[in-house]
Amino acid sequence: MEKSFSESLKEIQLPETIREIGEDAFHSDKALVNINIPNSLSKIGAGAFALTALTNVDLSHLSIDRIADETFLLCADLKSIKLPPSVKEIGDEAFSHSAITNGDYSNLQIEKVGERAFAFCDGIKHVVFPETLQELGFRAVYDLSYGGSITVEFRGPPPKMSEDVFT
Repeated sequence: MEKSFSESLKEIQLPETIREIGEDAFHSDKALVNINIPNSLSKIGAGAFALTALTNVDLSHLSIDRIADETFLLCADLKSIKLPPSVKEIGDEAFSHSAITNGDYSNLQIEKVGERAFAFCDGIKHVVFPETLQELGFRAVYDLSYGGSITVEFRGPPPKMSEDVFT
């Protein structure tokens, strides 16, 4: 993995001319707490923000249709994420092991949630998926390691699910 950014930056202001954040672009930049994402962005690569110290991310103003695999994997400080209404797919382990607490995605157009997308997100106790959801991957919403429970609600008919989606 070749890094193009400093691992000591706490905040990054991306220019309006940027169209894509590449795969693993900020991976393991453990000092990174805040990033300003411009309206021009149309793609975020896999693992782009994995293992960073981001706390709040607002993507609601973007026109992206996929949150790539491992985009926010192991972001232990990430408590809030606002997704754009255009998102159709959440990739494998996209938010796994993060601290996000908001589990209401009912206002989005999500069709597919990948494997372990929200696994081990201790802050999520209730998840609401939209009526557009068609597929829920292996252990997509999973964390019973501390004896807790997660309530999952579907606004439409139950989607196609693997046998071990919750266990």
